Amino acid sequence: MSNRCPRRLPLSIPLACLSVVLSCAIPAARAQSLSDASRLGAFSGAMQYCADSYSGDRDFKRARSRAAAEVAGMSKEERRKVVAARDRARDNGKFLGKRLDADRCRDLVRASEWKRYR
Repeated sequence: MSNRCPRRLPLSIPLACLSVVLSCAIPAARAQSLSDASRLGAFSGAMQYCADSYSGDRDFKRARSRAAAEVAGMSKEERRKVVAARDRARDNGKFLGKRLDADRCRDLVRASEWKRYR
């Protein structure tokens, strides 16, 4: 019988497992950290993009005005987030990572997406 201690795993294996776990958790945490102000701004920017790109439908403009009414009661910091998210969505033509085409724009208005921000 040998009195040798069992060999330990190299340190790189537990670190590799930890990095895999953390890399899976970061996207979920990022999605949860998206504030209501950022979502509202992204929605407003999406409606502006849709109105400019798809014949200026009145529904898009109405949805934007309802979103603007929600912004009125926010703090300065939240309004900054709204403006930044609005500009990003309008310039990129995306709402929360999804490309805006005519069908997606109509779906957002039909689903009354803006009501999520109350």
